[in-house]
Amino acid sequence: MKKVFLGLCSHPTPSKVLLNQTSSIISHHHRFPLRAVFLLIIVLCGNLTSLSRPSFALPDEPLPSTGLCTNCHDLKAGVMFGFLDLIAPPSQTIQMDFITHKEVIKYTNLTNLSSVDSFEDLATSLNQGLIIDYIEAQGDKVATAITLFDYHKLIPEEEFLSHGEFLQRIKNPALRVYDVRPLEQYSMGHIPGAMLLPLIDFEAMSTILPMDKTTPIIFSGTGGGLGPTAALTAKSLGYTKISVYAGGFPDWVEHDWAITSIEWLKSAIKNGTPHVLIDLRSEIQATRSHLPGSVNLTPANFRSGKTSFPEEKNAPIILYGPERKKVAATLIDRGYRAVTILPVSFETWQAAGYPVETGPTRRNLVYHPQPKSGTISVEEFARGTHGKPVDKLYLDVRNPEEFAAGSIPEALNFPVDRIGRLLAEIPAGQELILFCASGTRAEMAHTILDRAGRRNRYLNATVNFKNGAIEIK
Repeated sequence: MKKVFLGLCSHPTPSKVLLNQTSSIISHHHRFPLRAVFLLIIVLCGNLTSLSRPSFALPDEPLPSTGLCTNCHDLKAGVMFGFLDLIAPPSQTIQMDFITHKEVIKYTNLTNLSSVDSFEDLATSLNQGLIIDYIEAQGDKVATAITLFDYHKLIPEEEFLSHGEFLQRIKNPALRVYDVRPLEQYSMGHIPGAMLLPLIDFEAMSTILPMDKTTPIIFSGTGGGLGPTAALTAKSLGYTKISVYAGGFPDWVEHDWAITSIEWLKSAIKNGTPHVLIDLRSEIQATRSHLPGSVNLTPANFRSGKTSFPEEKNAPIILYGPERKKVAATLIDRGYRAVTILPVSFETWQAAGYPVETGPTRRNLVYHPQPKSGTISVEEFARGTHGKPVDKLYLDVRNPEEFAAGSIPEALNFPVDRIGRLLAEIPAGQELILFCASGTRAEMAHTILDRAGRRNRYLNATVNFKNGAIEIK
């Protein structure tokens, strides 16, 4: 059998040709789910070695029109499969998530949509799978056709499980639950008993999944396309009892506590990754030795309700010591949505030679959220808008008409839909600070500049310009 690879899937054949090839495969291989079309397209598309801008031969049939003339543009055609991450109608750009990386693709008024009525409707389908026919010219990928995969049409409704149905299924000792999120997310927190099987490492699926293809299996992801993609992939390998936890891990932590891996906590302590670590042992035990950064809070003190917990309900709270499951359940009842427990005792942690501290623990439960990767804080951004910072160059990635109506003094205008072609015109030597009206286009520009090796950060906030004043929310 030909190997299946997930991630960026690029191919010189238009998607409708791939669909014809898919129909042929289905007619000769009855074990394939009749509606698992996108999975078969991935099979046909080849492997992840094409991640870096492959070169495509033009198909024999004419290219769909996108408003680019073929006389003055060297057009190359291809097909890609991935998950919708962001969409910015003002610049007619979308950002795709290929698990290993992200990429920005343009669309036009002539881009054909399938299985979705409009780009406004498409904006409600974040994290869903897309197949994009595109042409490439002057470094830009422009979508000629976009096909949305509605997983509820690809997979029978009864195979999507609610939280209650998932709880019933996991009582079966023969059941296998696989978490298909990336390793870092799994390590930070996962459903008790769930095994790691990152979707990107599909080659391992055939070796990790049980030999008995009638084994009941549930795939859990992020509540988007990861779980359904894994389910359809497993079905293509012949597994017959496949289900998907519809809400995935985000839904699980709405109701239950999760497990934090020892390795993740060690790394978080070493690197200062924000978290709240609570030692539930007695004050005497905790003072003698405890995990670095712990706050001592016995179950009795916890039940008294006198302790002040972080306001952020998504603060990662990690518990160790006696009654940690009961305390975790109480915290969830109070609305906290990232409660995990350490799966080993303090004695086991210490015996393994992992770091500990002695003396009194911290007194206050404090949580300082970590900024999103690649972003600049509102405070630092605002400081740079007064005068001309020597070490930073502000780039407004909105459309020219928006820029003309008002922007930051000294900022340069490089619209996100053109910034990839204009890299050579962006002055070098300074850190680039990107902004737009909402943060969406700025994040897309960040993706493009990161791939080009340009040092940059972006403002993930709403920016308004009124009567020469700047309002940042």
